[in-house]
Amino acid sequence: MHRLREFNDPIEMAEEAAKRVAGLLYSAIKKDGRASLAVSGGRTPKLFFEALSQKDIPWEKVEIILVDERWVDTYSKDSNERLVKEYLLKNLAKSARFIGLKTKALSAKDGTFEMNSKITPLKWPLDCVVLGMGDDGHTASLFPGTDLSSLLNKHAPGPYIPSWAPYPPRERVTLAPKEIINAHAIVLLLIGDKKKEVFSKALFGKDLEEMPIRLVLEKEVSLEVFWAKDAQTI
Repeated sequence: MHRLREFNDPIEMAEEAAKRVAGLLYSAIKKDGRASLAVSGGRTPKLFFEALSQKDIPWEKVEIILVDERWVDTYSKDSNERLVKEYLLKNLAKSARFIGLKTKALSAKDGTFEMNSKITPLKWPLDCVVLGMGDDGHTASLFPGTDLSSLLNKHAPGPYIPSWAPYPPRERVTLAPKEIINAHAIVLLLIGDKKKEVFSKALFGKDLEEMPIRLVLEKEVSLEVFWAKDAQTI
């Protein structure tokens, strides 16, 4: 089951999504003494990161990881780590513990073991995963054509696996599908009519390879969708 919330303004959407995620993290801290959050990169979450960074929760008890990462230097404009450090890890959220994914390994495949080793102490299942979606229906770095069914097997590798994008930067790492759907809560951020159209198409189909976003549309998954009109169309 999923819940769709619609907004006329991306700023309002970002604020409401940030309130929801902050509430989830606060509840997890109250229950378990700590909370785990996975966030995505791209253009959509910038306003959300800004809003979330100002929420008054015990950030020192929050551990943040990336849903996926491009295998580029952390100072690159394509680095999700750079994005998170610039837009989220500031204001009140600067005391959160962030665990980056990029290692010194030459390839994502070679760096996977080290990456998975350093995030092992994290709180699993994740308390909250924040996703985006591409116009092709991909989410995280799980692109159309990926055999998601085999990656949902309980013996499939993880928590992170190497992946390959159809456009640069091609080499990436991503949370394995099973780690995404096992999260206590998933928040999906969408902006613009095109994204809403793609999401609506995903609702009327089951083929995961065609549209990986369908991964989070299973009945057992707790999904909240926040959609806003593009500011340019208002």
